[in-house]
Amino acid sequence: MGVATIRTMVTGWWLPGRAHTRGVEGQSAADERSAARYAQALHGATRRFARTYPAWTSRGVDERFVRGAAAPLLRQRFSAGPEDRRATRGMDVAVVWARQYGILYSLAERTRLTAELAQAADALLRWLDEGR
Repeated sequence: MGVATIRTMVTGWWLPGRAHTRGVEGQSAADERSAARYAQALHGATRRFARTYPAWTSRGVDERFVRGAAAPLLRQRFSAGPEDRRATRGMDVAVVWARQYGILYSLAERTRLTAELAQAADALLRWLDEGR
C-alpha cells in the first residue's frame, strides 16, 4: 500500500504529487509507517470511544467526524504528543463538534454539551496517545 493510499484513508483527502516530492526512499518508508501507526491508533481509540461514550457517537462523534472535521487536530496530537503545550486538547475537539453540530441545540444545551464532550474527547486523545 502506498503513502497516497494510507494518507487518503487516514485524512480523507490527498494532495496530488505530495508523496513524490521526497528524494530519499527511507523518508517515504518512515512516513508510510507513521501513517499506518496513526491509522491503527485512531481506529482503536475511536472504537474504544464508541463503546465508552455511545451517546456521543449518536451525537456525531463517530468515524466520519474523526476522519473528517477532527482529523487535522487528531493528527497534530498524534505527531506532537501529550506533553507538548501546543498539542490538541479535548476542548479543541469539542469546539469543532460545536461548530458542526451545535446549531441543532439551544445555546444553553450547546454550552453544556461542549463542556461535557471536552472531557470525553480528552479520553479519546489519551487512547490515541496510548496507540503510539
